[in-house]
Amino acid sequence: MREVEFLTPPELDAKKERETDLHSLYNILNIISLHLSELSLDFPDYEQPFAELGRMIFGLSKRFRTEEDLAPLLPQVRESESKVMAQLLAMKDGIDDPKQLASMAAAIENAESIYQILSVRLDELEYRLENPDIQVRIHKDALQAQVQDVLDAIEKNAKGRYYIRYNLALKQENDYYIDLKVGSIDPSGMLTMPLRLNDVLRDLLANARKYTDPGGEITMAVYQDAESIHCIIEDDGCGIPEDELERVSEFGYRASNVRGRRTMGGGFGLTKAVWLVLRWGGRFRIASALGEGTCVRFSIPNRSH
Repeated sequence: MREVEFLTPPELDAKKERETDLHSLYNILNIISLHLSELSLDFPDYEQPFAELGRMIFGLSKRFRTEEDLAPLLPQVRESESKVMAQLLAMKDGIDDPKQLASMAAAIENAESIYQILSVRLDELEYRLENPDIQVRIHKDALQAQVQDVLDAIEKNAKGRYYIRYNLALKQENDYYIDLKVGSIDPSGMLTMPLRLNDVLRDLLANARKYTDPGGEITMAVYQDAESIHCIIEDDGCGIPEDELERVSEFGYRASNVRGRRTMGGGFGLTKAVWLVLRWGGRFRIASALGEGTCVRFSIPNRSH
C-alpha cells in the first residue's frame, strides 16, 4: 500500500475556496432534493407538490453557491424544513392504503433525520461566519455522538439496503461495521479543536462509507494529546490507484476507478481536508491500494482560543 504526504495545500481561488468550504451543505440539500424526487415516483398523485418543493431546495442550493452574503440565507434554509415537513404530513393524512401509509411514515422519518443533520451544519456555519477558524471545546462523547448522528441519517436514507453496526457481534453480511473511538489526554474528556474539524471528520468518514461496499469495515479514531489532535479514517473499500494518490486533493478530482459511481458529492471532501489541515499547520497523509482500501492520517497542532 503506497502512502503519500501532502506538503502544499490545493490551489483554490475565492470561488473554489467558498465551494469547498460549503460543499457539505450543498450535499445535504442535494440529498433532500433527491429524496423528494424519489417520493414523486413512489407517490405519483403528489408529483406536482414534490416538484415544487424540489425546485425550492434547488434554488436555495444555487443561492448558496452564488450569493456573497450567507447570513440572510440561513433562516430561509431553516424555513424550508417546515415547508417540506408540513407538505409530507398533509400527504400522509390523505393516504388510506396501509402499505403506502407505512412508506410515507418512513419517508417522513428519513426527512427529519436529514434536516437534523442540516440544522447542525447551519448552526456551525452561523457560529463561524465572523471567525472561520474559531476553536470550540467539546466532550469526546459529544463528538462521537455527532458522528453517529450522521451515520444514522445515512442508514435511514439507505432504506434497508444496509445497516450500520457499532458492535461487531451484531454485524450481518450486508452491514457496515464502524469502529468509532474519540479520546483526550484531558482527564475530563474534553477536546479543544477548530469547529471546522467536525466537517473534515464527517466528510472523510462519509467518503469511506461511500467507497466501501456494504459488508465492509471502517475505523475512525481521534485523540488529542498535549501537542496535537491525531486523526485516522481507514476503510477496506475500493481503494485509489497508486498513480493518482497525489491528485486526490485537487478541486473536484475523483479517482478513475470511482468516476462511474453515482454519488451526491462534488469530489471536494479530500480537497477540503488537505486545505484545512495544512492551513492549520498540520500534516496530512493518505495510503491506499486498489481493492484493499484507504487510510487517511492527519494531525493538527493544538491552539489556544
